[in-house]
Amino acid sequence: SETSPYIDIKNTPYVHYNTVFHGLYDMLFLLQESKDEKRISQGKKPNKLNNDEELIGWYLSPMINAPRRIHATSREAMMAFMATMSNVREDNIKSMIAMNELKSEIRNGVTSELDWDIIESKYGNVVFVNAQHGISGLIAGQITSRTGKASIVFALPTKSDKKVYGNHDFDERFDADALVIGGSARSTSAQPLNVIMARIAEIRPDIIVGGGGHAAAAGYSIKYKYLDVFTTLFNSVAKAIEEEIITEYNKLIESGAVEPVVKNEVLLSVYDGNDSPDHAHYNILSDTTGFSLELMQIHSFQTELKPFGKDFNAQTTFIMDINPMMLLDNEYNLNLNFWKTLKFNLYGVDVLTFDIDLADLIKSRINDKNPAIIRVKAKLEMNSFRGNVTPQLQLSA
Repeated sequence: SETSPYIDIKNTPYVHYNTVFHGLYDMLFLLQESKDEKRISQGKKPNKLNNDEELIGWYLSPMINAPRRIHATSREAMMAFMATMSNVREDNIKSMIAMNELKSEIRNGVTSELDWDIIESKYGNVVFVNAQHGISGLIAGQITSRTGKASIVFALPTKSDKKVYGNHDFDERFDADALVIGGSARSTSAQPLNVIMARIAEIRPDIIVGGGGHAAAAGYSIKYKYLDVFTTLFNSVAKAIEEEIITEYNKLIESGAVEPVVKNEVLLSVYDGNDSPDHAHYNILSDTTGFSLELMQIHSFQTELKPFGKDFNAQTTFIMDINPMMLLDNEYNLNLNFWKTLKFNLYGVDVLTFDIDLADLIKSRINDKNPAIIRVKAKLEMNSFRGNVTPQLQLSA
């Protein structure tokens, strides 16, 4: 009918094929509605969903994955695409949106209780958390992303008040000697998980019960009673393997057999510096009037490459060195009351963060009059306001 919300979706001769497209329409519509309601409740104006590959990577995929992470099945996702009745699809999509929010709350609740000083001091981290098994991979991903080191997060939901278990905590419902715990692992090319776990199995074949995956992401189960031993072995073996791989790699470079690929990352600073194999160096003060325009040109070029640039290392990323005391200069228009964080302007470029911990660190350095440099990640975005488009750098730890 003319009032059908699916009037612009071309129907096929196959009813269930049509249902899939109608379900996708419902998903996008309800996602936008949910996003708008949240922004309005926060006193903000609604924003349209991304219309590039980030729509899938940031919104659709995490939402479709959420049911499996929360209760280990994909029932709601299947019903969202396959149910022929629109009200059934909508109910399941709304459940998926709620579970996606819950997934993030559980993950953040656990990571907020991690001792990051200890974690960042290790070569390989083993954590045992009070959460659904599907959440463990999200936590492991955050640990590896932040530290650049291998991690494995075991998960077991219990009624305990603790979100992060000690190695000798277990719920009274379980036999500590018989208990097997499962976890998700993440790593980098310098610490391949299959090599780490194979070596641990050689040293102690009685610890690992099963599992597998690939070098960067995998799942394993171990006997809980050996968690202490496994934790020690995982750290020491990850360190040894990383050192071996780096040593061998450096030998290949010296012999000319391998030519290192320069990382496509730019360090932004307000001091002179040299390029390195890890990043190019850019002193913002060398051309303050052209800084904003240059970022706009970079963003325009990178947009043309999407989505292909991501997998071919063509997308330039940024890191930034921040001197907290420098931000007090009037020219930077520092706003310490922006949302729960802070914001400043760097020669026509708005620089802000939604990372509360990072903002608190910068604020504490300012209060302590501590000029120690803080190195952060900086994501380049474009901000549109009243028809005026300007570059924006969003900071994170």
